[in-house]
Amino acid sequence: MPARQITREEWAAFFDTFSRHYRGRFVDVQILADNLGLYRLVEGQPLVGITAQLNDAPGEIEVIAGEGMVHVTHVIREPSQVWVEQGKNGHDSSLKIVSGDGTAILIQFAVAEPRAALAAGADFPIIQSERVPKPLIIVAVDNSDPALWAATAAGNLARRLGAEVLLVHVVNPAEIFASEEYVPQDVYTAIEEAGKGALEAARKLIPTTVHATTTIEEGEPSRRIAQLSDERNADYIVIGSHGRGRVTQLLMGSTASAVARRARCPVLVVSHMPSATQPDDQSSCFVERLVEKLNPAEVPLE
Repeated sequence: MPARQITREEWAAFFDTFSRHYRGRFVDVQILADNLGLYRLVEGQPLVGITAQLNDAPGEIEVIAGEGMVHVTHVIREPSQVWVEQGKNGHDSSLKIVSGDGTAILIQFAVAEPRAALAAGADFPIIQSERVPKPLIIVAVDNSDPALWAATAAGNLARRLGAEVLLVHVVNPAEIFASEEYVPQDVYTAIEEAGKGALEAARKLIPTTVHATTTIEEGEPSRRIAQLSDERNADYIVIGSHGRGRVTQLLMGSTASAVARRARCPVLVVSHMPSATQPDDQSSCFVERLVEKLNPAEVPLE
C-alpha cells in the first residue's frame, strides 16, 4: 500500500482535514518504542481529533479518541515525521506519527468484526499485538494542589521504576446533576474542559522520559479508580490528600480509605509536594521510602 509523508508545513491543515473527515470513525492506536515494544493504547474507540501545536519548536501533536466524557489523550512530544498510508481503494487506511526519539504512533481504522471486514474486501491491516509487561502507575487527578503533589510523586516513582503513568480524572454525574432535571450541553462541555485542564497541568509535572497518558472517566470516583486499576492491571495507585488526621477532601470527592479498600494493588497517599531538586542519592532514598509504603495494609485509613 502506498505511503506518503506529510511535510511539517502541511501538518496543521492536514490534521484539521483528517479530523473533520474521520471524526467518529472507530480507531486503534498503537505505540511502537524501543523500550516498550509494540502495544495497543486504544482499541475500537471513536476518533475525536488530532491537532498539531507548532507555535513553539519542537511542538506537540495530540491524539484524542473516545466518546462523551470518557476519552484517552496521547501527546507526541517533538514530532519529526508524519506518514499516511492509503489502501487499494485510495482511501486513507492508517497514519503513522514519529517522535524525535524514534517512537512511532500507529493510528488505524478499527474493525469490529474481522471476518465481516475481510468479506467486504477491507484492505487495511488488522494488527494483533500484546502489550509488553511494564509497571503502570495510576494517578487520581482533579484541579487541587494534592493532585499536583500526587502527579509529581508518581512521576518520580515512574522514572525510577521504568513505569508508565496513567493520569485519571473522574466525573460523577450522579453527584453533580442529582438535583437537575435538565442540564444544558454547555455545562457538560465546561466540566469536560475543566477535567482536561486538570489533566494537562498534572501531565506537565511528569518527566519527559516517562510515558504518560490521560483519560476522563465517569462514575463514583473511588469505585471507578479501583475498577480501572483492575482493567489496566495497574501496579500502583497514587492519590493526594491534604494530610489531616482523618483523610478528607481527597481527589474528586472520594476518600483514601475507600480507594485503599477497593483497590487490589498498593495505594500511595501523598500529603505534600515532593522536592523536585533532590540529589540522586536522596531521590533514591525517597523512592525506597515510597515503595515501602506501597503495601495496602500500611495505607492510613483515618
